[in-house]
Amino acid sequence: MNSVKLLFEYMKISMKKEYEYRFELFMLLIQMLFNVSFTLIFWNTLFQFLPSLQGWTKNELLIYTAMIQFGEGLSGAFFGFRDMPERIRNGEVDKYLARPMNSMLGLLFENVSFFYFMEQIIIGVIIVAVISIRYQLSIEIKNILPAI
Repeated sequence: MNSVKLLFEYMKISMKKEYEYRFELFMLLIQMLFNVSFTLIFWNTLFQFLPSLQGWTKNELLIYTAMIQFGEGLSGAFFGFRDMPERIRNGEVDKYLARPMNSMLGLLFENVSFFYFMEQIIIGVIIVAVISIRYQLSIEIKNILPAI
């Protein structure tokens, strides 16, 4: 089984888990709304009292915040590595070594909530798009990769 096919299989399993427990899916959406709204409320409140923060403008800080959301989404994909030492000590990695698959991908993506990190990535992209359209900022393609 190639790595891309394995990744899509884990993605389907994750989406089925999220859809099975609809209350958890609903709570993830509520969490997303709270994260975005509290972030926007925070920056708006801060700028009411301090018109500029060390030369940063409001739209620059909002794009910075969106990039943090995007980065958090990307880092969520690698969350499985955090538990690797514990899983090795408990003998849970043996099942990956016995299967004809990439053991690192199995360890990395088995317990990942794809919905959560896709939500973070999409939110980051939407916030950057809205801010760039609203404040007429030009985003150059060559600057996207270094920004990530």
